Amino acid sequence: MKPQLIRQLISGRVGKTLTITFASGEIVNAKIISADKDLEDDVDFYYIDLDRAPATDFVDGGAALRSHVYSGVYEEVREVEIPAR
Repeated sequence: MKPQLIRQLISGRVGKTLTITFASGEIVNAKIISADKDLEDDVDFYYIDLDRAPATDFVDGGAALRSHVYSGVYEEVREVEIPAR
Protein backbone atom coordinates (compact mmCIF):
# COMPACT_ATOMS: atom_id res chain seq x y z
CA MET A 1 0.00 0.00 0.00
CA LYS A 2 1.34 3.44 -0.89
CA PRO A 3 2.55 5.59 2.04
CA GLN A 4 0.32 8.54 1.10
CA LEU A 5 -2.78 6.32 1.11
CA ILE A 6 -1.81 4.92 4.52
CA ARG A 7 -1.53 8.47 5.90
CA GLN A 8 -4.89 9.49 4.41
CA LEU A 9 -6.71 6.42 5.73
CA ILE A 10 -5.33 6.70 9.26
CA SER A 11 -5.79 10.47 9.59
CA GLY A 12 -9.29 10.20 8.11
CA ARG A 13 -10.36 7.58 10.66
CA VAL A 14 -9.76 9.50 13.91
CA GLY A 15 -12.43 8.31 16.33
CA LYS A 16 -13.17 5.28 14.18
CA THR A 17 -11.75 1.79 13.81
CA LEU A 18 -9.56 0.11 11.24
CA THR A 19 -7.23 -2.86 10.96
CA ILE A 20 -3.53 -2.04 10.72
CA THR A 21 -0.89 -4.48 9.51
CA PHE A 22 2.57 -3.40 10.61
CA ALA A 23 5.78 -4.24 8.75
CA SER A 24 6.60 -6.68 11.56
CA GLY A 25 3.53 -8.72 10.58
CA GLU A 26 1.52 -7.71 13.66
CA ILE A 27 -2.16 -7.12 12.89
CA VAL A 28 -4.03 -4.72 15.18
CA ASN A 29 -7.72 -3.88 15.34
CA ALA A 30 -7.34 -0.24 16.27
CA LYS A 31 -9.45 2.74 17.19
CA ILE A 32 -7.53 5.81 16.03
CA ILE A 33 -7.58 8.45 18.75
CA SER A 34 -5.19 11.00 17.25
CA ALA A 35 -3.28 11.57 14.06
CA ASP A 36 -1.85 14.94 15.02
CA LYS A 37 1.83 15.06 14.02
CA ASP A 38 2.43 17.96 16.41
CA LEU A 39 2.04 15.84 19.56
CA GLU A 40 5.51 14.22 19.50
CA ASP A 41 8.34 14.34 16.98
CA ASP A 42 8.68 10.56 16.60
CA VAL A 43 4.95 9.65 16.61
CA ASP A 44 2.48 9.96 13.72
CA PHE A 45 -0.68 8.59 15.33
CA TYR A 46 -2.11 7.13 18.54
CA TYR A 47 -4.52 4.23 18.74
CA ILE A 48 -6.27 1.90 21.15
CA ASP A 49 -5.67 -1.80 20.55
CA LEU A 50 -9.28 -3.01 20.71
CA ASP A 51 -8.27 -6.64 21.20
CA ARG A 52 -6.36 -5.80 24.40
CA ALA A 53 -8.41 -2.93 25.83
CA PRO A 54 -11.35 -3.34 28.19
CA ALA A 55 -14.85 -2.90 26.78
CA THR A 56 -14.86 0.76 25.75
CA ASP A 57 -18.64 1.01 26.20
CA PHE A 58 -18.14 0.90 29.97
CA VAL A 59 -14.92 2.87 30.35
CA ASP A 60 -14.98 6.66 30.45
CA GLY A 61 -11.32 7.28 29.63
CA GLY A 62 -9.91 6.12 32.96
CA ALA A 63 -6.50 4.60 33.60
CA ALA A 64 -7.62 1.14 32.42
CA LEU A 65 -8.26 2.47 28.92
CA ARG A 66 -5.25 4.80 28.77
CA SER A 67 -2.92 1.87 29.47
CA HIS A 68 -3.97 0.40 26.11
CA VAL A 69 -3.07 3.48 24.05
CA TYR A 70 -0.17 2.91 21.67
CA SER A 71 1.72 5.13 19.26
CA GLY A 72 2.50 4.40 15.64
CA VAL A 73 4.68 5.65 12.83
CA TYR A 74 3.43 5.63 9.23
CA GLU A 75 6.67 4.09 7.96
CA GLU A 76 6.00 1.00 10.12
CA VAL A 77 2.55 0.40 8.57
CA ARG A 78 2.36 -2.04 5.68
CA GLU A 79 -1.39 -2.07 5.11
CA VAL A 80 -4.62 -0.51 6.41
CA GLU A 81 -8.06 -2.00 6.06
CA ILE A 82 -11.39 -0.40 6.92
CA PRO A 83 -13.61 -3.03 8.53
CA ALA A 84 -16.90 -3.88 6.80
CA ARG A 85 -20.01 -2.90 8.70
